[in-house]
Amino acid sequence: MQDSNPPSYLVIPRLHVQKGLPFNLDIGASYAAVPSTDISLIGGEIKWAILSGGVVAPAVAVRISGTKLFGGSQAHLETYSADLSISKGFLFLVPYAGIGQLLVNSRTDSAAIRLANGGVDFWETQNLTKGFVGLKIAPPVIPFSLVAEADFSTVTAYSLRANFSF
Repeated sequence: MQDSNPPSYLVIPRLHVQKGLPFNLDIGASYAAVPSTDISLIGGEIKWAILSGGVVAPAVAVRISGTKLFGGSQAHLETYSADLSISKGFLFLVPYAGIGQLLVNSRTDSAAIRLANGGVDFWETQNLTKGFVGLKIAPPVIPFSLVAEADFSTVTAYSLRANFSF
């Protein structure tokens, strides 16, 4: 932070692995570490393609996921989400969009906040609606793709990632 103001953006490297299973199921896990801190995030997901998609038909999937924050001795955070998405591939481009619900559980052990809160820890649960859109660029034959995504909720977030498939 500069002059007690948070940065205008935050880069958080993340490793995400995903495995396709029979019956149109995918499972995934992720690990992220916030640079220059002891904070990390571990998450998991399961996704089911209700419709696999085809030449004309789009793919439709439902996904449930969860993430837990570790480190940050005074902050505790867990998120759980369920969403519905639709995608349609055109050559090597796959645009997608979705909507879902996000449950956020947060708590702090900060003595200063406890004092300001009448001696009790601060605990908050929020249920938020979120939307997202993205574009996956996956050239044929190359085991590499790029994905750009925008997530819309209380805070809008943008991400860019590189995927390696093997």
